[in-house]
Formats: sequence, C-alpha cells, structure tokens
Amino acid sequence: MKTKSRTLFVTCSVAALSLAPMGAAALAQTVPDAGEIVVTAQKRSENVQKVPVAVSVLNPAAIGASGAQNLQDLAKASSSLTITPESQPANTSIILRGVGTFAFSIAVEPAVAVIVDDVPQAYQAQALTSDLGDVERVEVLRGPQSTLFGKSASAGVINVVSKGPSDTFTLSGQATATTDQEYRVGLTAAGPITKNLSYRVTGATSTWAGPSVNLTTGDRINGLTNSTLKGVLRWNASDALTLTGGIVYNRVKSNCCSASYIQVDPNAKLLGTSFTGAQVTAGETVNRSNNTVRLDSPLFANSQFIEEFGKIGYTLDSGLSLLSVTSHQLFKLYSGVDNDFSDLPVATANNGGVSAPNYIQTVNNRVETWTQELRLTSPDTGPLKYVAGLYFQSYDGGGHFRRGPTYNIGSYDAYATSKNYAIFGQATWDFAPGSRVIAGLRANSEDIGYRFFKNTTSQYFSGKNKDNVITGKFGLQHDLARDVMVFATYVRGYKGQAYDLTSALNPVIAANFPIKAEHSNDYEIGLRSQFLNRRITLNLTGFWTDYNNFQAQGLLPDIAATPVLANVGQVRTRGIELESSARISDALRLNAGITFTDAKIVRYPNGACYPGQTAATGCVGNQQNEAGNVLPNAPRWKMDLGGEYRLPISEDLKAAVTAHYTWQSKVNYALTGDPSTVQGAYGIFNLGISLSPKDDRFKITAFVNNLFDQQYYTRIDNRASLWGGATTLAGYLPRDFQRYAGVTLGFKY
Repeated sequence: MKTKSRTLFVTCSVAALSLAPMGAAALAQTVPDAGEIVVTAQKRSENVQKVPVAVSVLNPAAIGASGAQNLQDLAKASSSLTITPESQPANTSIILRGVGTFAFSIAVEPAVAVIVDDVPQAYQAQALTSDLGDVERVEVLRGPQSTLFGKSASAGVINVVSKGPSDTFTLSGQATATTDQEYRVGLTAAGPITKNLSYRVTGATSTWAGPSVNLTTGDRINGLTNSTLKGVLRWNASDALTLTGGIVYNRVKSNCCSASYIQVDPNAKLLGTSFTGAQVTAGETVNRSNNTVRLDSPLFANSQFIEEFGKIGYTLDSGLSLLSVTSHQLFKLYSGVDNDFSDLPVATANNGGVSAPNYIQTVNNRVETWTQELRLTSPDTGPLKYVAGLYFQSYDGGGHFRRGPTYNIGSYDAYATSKNYAIFGQATWDFAPGSRVIAGLRANSEDIGYRFFKNTTSQYFSGKNKDNVITGKFGLQHDLARDVMVFATYVRGYKGQAYDLTSALNPVIAANFPIKAEHSNDYEIGLRSQFLNRRITLNLTGFWTDYNNFQAQGLLPDIAATPVLANVGQVRTRGIELESSARISDALRLNAGITFTDAKIVRYPNGACYPGQTAATGCVGNQQNEAGNVLPNAPRWKMDLGGEYRLPISEDLKAAVTAHYTWQSKVNYALTGDPSTVQGAYGIFNLGISLSPKDDRFKITAFVNNLFDQQYYTRIDNRASLWGGATTLAGYLPRDFQRYAGVTLGFKY
C-alpha cells in the first residue's frame, strides 16, 4: 500500500506524549482497592481474577514505583520478565519465563509480541521506544499467546492500554529532575469538543546524560533525548457506533550504546595490533563497578516512529459488537558503534600503517507495516461467550549494514517482506454451574520473502516461501467459591519461518533457507483467589512449555563452524509464579510477585563453544553439546515486593511513602554457557515520599532509586575474539547502575 492510503482512517489528530517520570510511584496507589481489575487478555473486558491466563497487570503506580520509564524498563516491575540490551536497539531481546529471541535479523520474528492499543508492533525495536507516561495499564501475558494475539507470540505478549479521550475536561502535567542530569516534562489534556466528539492530547520530552563517561572526550554517554506526540479523537456517532482515530509520533536521539570493560588482560593485544589491554583501558578502573569507556568514534542510535490508527466500533441490537482496527506504522533507526571499542588508531595499524578512518559499524533500518483486524465479540451474558475475527498484516523491512574499514569488513543491504492472513476464534462455554470449557483456534497463512546484496563479494541472494499453520488453546475452568477459581490449559504456540540476513550469508547458508518454524506446547494450571472481602489476593500459576525447532544462532556441521541462524533443537521452561496483594488497612497496601523458572536447553548438539572452552569441558571440533545449559538471562528466582503507606498530615494535607524492591538470582548472558558471562544475584530498592492536598490537585514527590547503590549489568559480553583469545569482559549499564535521587512535581485539574 502507498502512503496515500492513510485516507482510509476515520479520523486522526496530532498531539504529544507524556513520559512516566521517575518516582511517579506516589502519584497513584501501588495496590488497588477492592474491586475489579479489568483486563483484555482474551480480547474482551474481564475481571483479571476470572481470566484463565497467566497475566500480570501493572498500573501507573506500580510502574512508577519500580523506576520504569519505558517498555524496556518493565523488567523491573514484572517477576517473569527480563530484557537483554544489545549494542544497537534493533537486537534487544524481550524475555518471558526465560524464553526470548536469541537471533537477530529484520527477517526474524520476536518471541514476545508487543500490542499497543490493539495494534501489534511488528518490529520490536519500535516498541522499546514506547513510553509509559499516559497508560491506563500494562498487561504482561506469560506463555504462548498464538491464538488471539498472532502467530509470533510464542513466549508471551506485552499488551499496553493507553488512557482514552474523556467526556469531561481534564488537564494534568508532570516535571521531573534527577541528580544524574535527567529532566522530563509532560502535559496531557482531554475533554469534549462537542456533545459527541472528544479528544486526548499528550506531549512530553525528556533528556538524560547517561550512566557512562567517555574518558577520551569527557562526555557522558549512553543517554538520550526522547520526544513523543500523541493525539486521539473519538466520535460517538450514535448509541451503537463509535469511531476513533489517532496519530503517534516518537523521536529518540541517543549517544548509545557502549559497554564498559570489567575484565581485561593488561598484556593481551587488540585485533592483532601492538595495542595492549593496559593501553586500551588507560585511566579506567577495570572491575565490576566500571562505568567508563575510551572511544574515538561517535555513538548514536537515532530513531523516528509514526503510527496512524483508526477504529470503528459498532454494537448490534443483539448485543454483538463489531470492531475494526486499522493501522499504519513507519519506523526508522540509524545506529552506529565504535567497532574496535577503543580510542587507539587500530584501523591504521590494521591498514599497514597507512592512515585510515576509525572503525565504525552502522545499521540503517526502515520498517513499514500495515495491519487490519476485524473482530466480532459476543455479549457478556449467557452460557456461551466468544470472540472471532480476521487479521491481515503487511511487513516491509530494509536494512543497510556497514562495518570497517580495514578489519572484519562487512557491507550488505537486506530486505524482508511478509504478508500474513489469519482467521481466529475462541469461546468459553459454561457447561455446568461454576464450570467452563475454553477452546480456540487460529489459522495462519503467510507469504515471506527476502533480497540480500552482499557488497563485499558482489553476491545476490533472494527467495520466497509460504507457510500455513493452525494454533490453538483448550482448557477447563472451575469456580471453587465466589472468589476462588482454578484452571488448566493447553496452548499450541508458533513462531514463523525466518531468514538469517547477516554478513555471514553465503550460498551454503542460503541453501538452508528458510529456517523452519518454531513450535511450542504449553501446559498450565492456576489458582486465582481473593479473601477477606477481597482485601487479600493470592494467585498461583504452574507452567511447563516445550519448544521444538528452536531458532537460535548455532553451528551447522557442513558450514565450517560458521555461526548461523538455525533450528538448533529443543528447549524447555517450567516453573511456578506467585502474585499477591494485600490491603492491610486503609493506610497500608502491600504487593508481591515471586517466580521460580527452570529454563534449559534440552537438545542442542551443534552449539558453539565459548571462548577458551576445551575438549575436557565439551568442545570438540569447535562445537559442543549444549543440552542442560540454562537459557540466557533467565534467573532461577526473581522477586518483586512493593508497598504504600498513606498518612494524614493535617486536615487538608496528606503524605504517602512508597517502596519497591526487586531481587533476582544469578544469570548467564551467553547461550553457550560461558562461565565468565555470569551476573551475580542482586537486589534494587527504590523509595519515595509524596505530599499533596486531599483532592490530589497538586503533588510533590521526592524519591531515591537504587538506594543502596547496587551495581549490576544488564548484559555481559566475552570479547575474547578481539583479544587473541584472552577472556575480556564488557558489561552494559542499566538506567539505575548507580544510586540517584529526584523530585517530581505533578498537577491535575
């Protein structure tokens, strides 16, 4: 489709966005009052306690208390979620229950789908720029969700629901400043234009210097400037017909992404030159608290995203509702990193002493997506409830990769396309008092294709393929009491065929295209319960999921030990999830989430060896059997604890203290099981206090995040291949790598 097709949208408006400020915990309660928490985990509005799905619901207070600002930070607020960053945003992996995407290409689907206001985000990098300032809630659906949310949701779904237009005028704003040079402002307005026409306009901008220091230039790096615009119009044309349209614009300018050395052999040589580890890290304190680098090439990760969407909702006299959701998304990302990770003239040394530009690696991606969904939903009354629909998605992605100029040169242009057609449905039948059966199916048909120009060898590759698949869900649900429900479900998940479009592509690798689809079988049992007039909530879920034809970077026996995307075998994740909240009194509220996850490789006979691995530890012919290895960034234990205590100061003034603590056991960041890339267990404690009048028109919040100054890394790389085989570790810093404090001023009218 051409851009002019945007005229299909019913309405659209331009506006701006609000970003969630740090310390927003005190702007709303952490634990909800007694009553229903509504979710759309089954494509209809339901009480979360009645839904036979493993879903966590994060309201703005819980998000703020965890210190999360955008989608990439949500791992701080969900005990089953982790996120692994990469040197460029397109390769960041969202992981649920230990399963994520461990291979990266514009032609590989993410394992965790992201849905924003009913619109799938086809390219994961664009979703990670989404802020959480003006959201109503975020639903984290764990385990395969391939029936209602699309074929690629093989590990789960993050479903973001924004606040909508209002029939009464509201105005709110926030401003935040922190001790580590972050400044954020946001403004939201909503209200009626006419009796039947209403709007919501939000806008904000933020800037942050970053957690790292480049000793060569004296600049702070790995920071960003983020600006977003969002506007929505809703027209209630009649009692039965509602039309909604909107536009979202996001722009990120970042000096990202670089890791800091945390282990270096001072005598090792970089890239075959005479430059030693001691020279490369001169002036740095190389240990597990290092936040400095030495770089002489610029870092950048700049993106632009625009989305237009239109919704038409119509309710029939019978109570059936029809919904049409149309969207167009355009995402552009241009990123670059210093490819020798130093400020020394490595390029010149590798060029026979002839002056050459510094090493740099750039990625320039452009992705355009169109989606159309038609959905029919039955009334909430009666013994049979169902959702049925049709779905179409068109995806066109292009990437330009350049690396050089004199060592490990890479240059290619890659293009990937797909068209997906699906019909889906899911029904719940109350076959006896308090007992229900759930059944659903999704039939997918997809056409995929690719084109690849390898500029370094003047080679051209292309191909087309088609795949048809049926996924589904079956389950039983029973009410033991008014507020106690148990369920058991089976889900068949799916992740589509893929192409490995990287600089390693050659005729032998291309002959194996496409990589087979990945299938999963998920078994779950659950308890949903509330006690003491719903003051106590206790939810338990047990899960076991097997993944077959798992897609990851592996070694094919006939390709001379070249790491390529392949169906490397089988993995399994199993565990128990506990979620609980308690309204101890009108003043005190507590919540907790604890997850035990056993995520391991079951069969992977041709895995890559880690640097320095010997035959004694299983490396034979540059390959190892990785069966038994724990999946990357999959903590065995993870825990989130939060609470809020409200206290009156005077007749007109009140205060609230909020606290959030997250802890996780150690993780290994390498699929190979490299023992050097382990991040030890750590815990992060955030604390905030707020003051406001009783009507909450104004609020001031002071907060400290990472109160005990716990250093940790969200990813650790072993760069031995750059250092003649010597183990050399570099770690990526999180937003809260060091303790910082701040103040947020907020108002609402």
